[in-house]
Amino acid sequence: MLHRRFVFALLIIIFVIAGIYATMELSGQNFLNKMYTPAKWVNLDKDYKGGIQKRVVAPVSTAPKLRIAMAPIMSPEKNLPLYRNLFKYLGERLGMEPVVIHRTSYSEINDLLQYDNCEIGFICSYPFVLGERTYGLQLLAIPRIKGKITYRSLIIVPAASSAASLLDLRGTRFASCDIISQSGWIYPALWLQERGHNPKKFFSEHIISGSHDRAIQAVASGFVDGAAVQSLVYDRMIEEAPGLANKIKIIGASSEFGMPPLVVNPKMDPHLKERLRELLVTMDEGPEGEKILAGMGIDRFEMPDGDMNAILYNDVRKCADLWNPQ
Repeated sequence: MLHRRFVFALLIIIFVIAGIYATMELSGQNFLNKMYTPAKWVNLDKDYKGGIQKRVVAPVSTAPKLRIAMAPIMSPEKNLPLYRNLFKYLGERLGMEPVVIHRTSYSEINDLLQYDNCEIGFICSYPFVLGERTYGLQLLAIPRIKGKITYRSLIIVPAASSAASLLDLRGTRFASCDIISQSGWIYPALWLQERGHNPKKFFSEHIISGSHDRAIQAVASGFVDGAAVQSLVYDRMIEEAPGLANKIKIIGASSEFGMPPLVVNPKMDPHLKERLRELLVTMDEGPEGEKILAGMGIDRFEMPDGDMNAILYNDVRKCADLWNPQ
């Protein structure tokens, strides 16, 4: 009996010692991990021909962050090169480090703005109206493009399609950028609803493409039978690749909607907001800012007064009254 008790006590002591050792080992490893894990990696692979990735630790910037959320009006691979110089311009003049945040849907961008997880948002007009109503989202400025501060929704089909209107696309595959995109879904959905059709059951498949350029490519490739897209993105893509126009046919267009705005979350420092607005609306007055705007295809940024704000987005507000995306 005494021998068994001795063995049992010895086993307990061994397990306790092993547990203490494992805990110390784990704690020590965690300490080393924290000590030697860099906060930021910089890739030095440029011009390197070997198979080993070379990296170096860089000091973390101490500059305050300017968090900029980009709605997927265009895909990230097109958005970032287009806006990079603008973000750098703003960051340098504000003494802040621009941090770009991409998400896969318009709703996620609105969530970032609502819960103070970004300062600025580049969004569509319908999410702006929703945010304005639900949590006081504020307009910062709008771009003027080719003399206009409006855009349209275009209904497009492959060039060889026999469809002549949206009604001819019943039972087909249809693409939209996002389900709360004014040009990508709200406009065609309400157009069908006004004519007695249930837009949620009208198409055999409703494909959410994630951005307007992807919806356009889906039509051009024949992957879908039709799509509703933003005219600004369509025009830019045709300018960059004129041959694309031979693959697509426009069979419908909406009235004019207020330009997709730049917005700020309502909790943003009012002094920072006014400084940002000032930088944006005066960009076209200097050679550097003018060059950046030209590269983006923008004439200038401007802030519509109260009456113009109401006029610009009243049609979108009416759409919000008529349509519940749920």
